[in-house]
Amino acid sequence: MRLSLILGFALLCTAFRRSTKFASRWVEPDYKGGAIDNIAVIVVSTNPQVRRVAEDEFVANLSAKTKGASSYMMFETLPEDPATIAATLREKGITAALVIKLVNVREDKVYTPPSVGYTTMPTYSYGFGPYYGHAYHQVYSPGYETTISTAVVESALYSIDRKGPLWMGTTNTVNFEGSSDAARSIAKKVLVELEGRNLLAR
Repeated sequence: MRLSLILGFALLCTAFRRSTKFASRWVEPDYKGGAIDNIAVIVVSTNPQVRRVAEDEFVANLSAKTKGASSYMMFETLPEDPATIAATLREKGITAALVIKLVNVREDKVYTPPSVGYTTMPTYSYGFGPYYGHAYHQVYSPGYETTISTAVVESALYSIDRKGPLWMGTTNTVNFEGSSDAARSIAKKVLVELEGRNLLAR
C-alpha cells in the first residue's frame, strides 16, 4: 500500500511539473532566405519588469544556442507605431524580429478523489505489534483539488522587409513559477523549433 501511495505521488508530481508544449505552429512554405543572423527579441507587455525578464531569458537562450545570430533588447519603452520599431531595427542592421506576447493565463481545477487501502480485519486481541502493522497499511487519503495554471503564449518570427511571418507558434506552459520560469521554458521550446526549421544561423 505504501509503495502504491509513493508511486501515485511521484506520478502526480510528474504530471503537474512545469512543461511547455506547442498547441499550434506554422512556417512560411515559400521562404527561401535561409538562416537569420540578426534577431531582435521583443516581448509585448505593458509591464516593463515582465517584459525585461522575458526578453532576458529569450536572449540568453538564443545566444547560447546559436553562434551566428545576434539578439537585441531594443526598447526601454515599446513604441506604439510599428513603423517606428521597424525603422529603428533597420538602422541597427537587424534583419528579423521575434515577437512574443501573452495571450491568456488559464486556471484549471483538477480533483483527485479520496483513496483508502484495505487489509484483513484488525487483530485487536493480538497486542500492539499486530494492530500497529494493520493500522500502518490501512491509510486513508482524503480527496483534494489542485489548480493548474497554463500560460498561453504566441510567438512570431518576422523578417523586417517581408510581409507576413516566417514562423508562428502558440505554446501552453503548465505550472510555471513566475514570469522568468515560464519565459525560460518557452524560450527553449521555441528556439529548438526555429533551429529545427533552419531559421537560426549557427
